[in-house]
Amino acid sequence: MAPDAKAGLATRSIHYDSDLSGPEVAANISTTTTFRHPSPKQIASKPEGYYSDKWDASEPSRDIYSRYTQPTLTRVERVLSSIIGQPTVVYPSGISSAFAVLLLVRPDVIAITEGYHGCHASLEVYRRLRGEDQVSVIKLDDEYPNGKKLLCWVETPLNPTGESRSIAAYAKRARAVGGTVGVDATFAPPPLQDPFKWGADVVMHSGTKYFAGHSDTLCGTVSVRNKEDWLKLWHDRTYTGSNIGSLDTWLLLRSLRTLSVRVNRQSATATALAQWLASLTRAESGSDLDGPGGVVEKVWHTSLQEDRAELLGEGKQMEKGPATFGMLLKKPEYATNLPHSLKFFVPATSLGGVESLIEQRSLSDPNADPRLIRLSIGLEDFEDLKRDLVQGFRNVIQIEQGKVSKL
Repeated sequence: MAPDAKAGLATRSIHYDSDLSGPEVAANISTTTTFRHPSPKQIASKPEGYYSDKWDASEPSRDIYSRYTQPTLTRVERVLSSIIGQPTVVYPSGISSAFAVLLLVRPDVIAITEGYHGCHASLEVYRRLRGEDQVSVIKLDDEYPNGKKLLCWVETPLNPTGESRSIAAYAKRARAVGGTVGVDATFAPPPLQDPFKWGADVVMHSGTKYFAGHSDTLCGTVSVRNKEDWLKLWHDRTYTGSNIGSLDTWLLLRSLRTLSVRVNRQSATATALAQWLASLTRAESGSDLDGPGGVVEKVWHTSLQEDRAELLGEGKQMEKGPATFGMLLKKPEYATNLPHSLKFFVPATSLGGVESLIEQRSLSDPNADPRLIRLSIGLEDFEDLKRDLVQGFRNVIQIEQGKVSKL
């Protein structure tokens, strides 16, 4: 059965690769690296181009070697291209996908401000390869130069706070000097955000997070507006050896089937938690009406931004709020002890899994404020997570007062 491009996102995530399936319901995992060559008789019996140099990596008529294509990878790229809305290449990690964007664009100037520290480190590797004097880094709000190849790198929502930036605003500025707009949309997968709709030229995701969604798969994606750029990405992936493994490919395909259900639920719970936590910032120290006052100093989330009316809502850049966001606690020791004072939040880095995660961000990013906490909201019930945080806040106060020992 041919895929139906008019079907909704949830339907396409389940059925868009159905014509590549055999009689099995769940997709098989392909573990072979090597595929048999066709015989002369098979070649003669197939249509022109089936075994010729017209072979197309995006729709392979046959598989040759798994560094080029393999059945499960073809399926997962088919589904991702459908739900993202543009041709998509899969990589073995988010970092490798970020570096793939740099290889595709080969910028002389990169405009970037804050965001995931790993992308900044990858950028420095690129600068070292090109020659540090050949590639300059400026801030997103700096003046963009003319006459140089510019990559405007917009991470939105922002790691670790969950704040959103206007893609359209930066796209307009970059277009004025002939620049390319790259968006790291890891914090807002479909159905939360479509960066291409707002001017992105290339979009990357750390697929480890929401696309894979179960804290068991390392992967990344890059999406572009045309097949020509897709083939360039495929060529670079093939000949830099940046290939995802068979098991991770299969786990990613499995997870995409539930993407819409997971992300919508996580978004709704996270937005409600962010709103409640923001109310605690206005509570007096020592009060304990809907949770202890004097613990939370600030909460970041797209729904809390001053310009949220421009960025969030139906028909806006963010259809719904992100499921990962940040909060600043009053004291570093609160942030140190809170992750280990909870039952339903796992003290760990990363985000996007079915279980809620909590992290004192400075453990992963030494430049982060030691009071900063990042919360990745999973599929647990809102009231359970809220009750868990209330008890955790009370516990860190008791630790400070010496009433209970440190964890």
